[in-house]
Amino acid sequence: MAAEWLNARIQFKLARSQELTASYEIRQSGFLDCRHLRVIVIAPLYFIAERIGQQDPPPITHPGFYYGFAGVALAWQIAFFVIATDPIRLRPIMIPAILEKLSFGIAIFVLYFQHRVHPADLGFGGADLLLALLFLIAFAKTKT
Repeated sequence: MAAEWLNARIQFKLARSQELTASYEIRQSGFLDCRHLRVIVIAPLYFIAERIGQQDPPPITHPGFYYGFAGVALAWQIAFFVIATDPIRLRPIMIPAILEKLSFGIAIFVLYFQHRVHPADLGFGGADLLLALLFLIAFAKTKT
């Protein structure tokens, strides 16, 4: 009887370990995917400010805000990479990560309904709202 109990306990621990590993990999890959995708989108902003003003007038009149946005956005992509290295330990950082994604996504949609941004910008806002949802799921699944 003790052997059966021990065997059942070992099987439970093994199943739980596999479940946690699979869940960890899902959370980790979500934050890694986000970092790769957004770094590719954000890094070029440092080099195309003038072209943005030409292709989507008016020109950028407050470069401090523009480059500040690009820098903060790029810093958050690095934070997502750090979170992906240990999502269980860094779970509290997921809350501001979710807020970061929501702040841009919601702002773009509000600005669109006020006719202040181009409809193409909705793609970027929608992507951030989707990532916020995925981060929220990762946060919920990363209970310690």
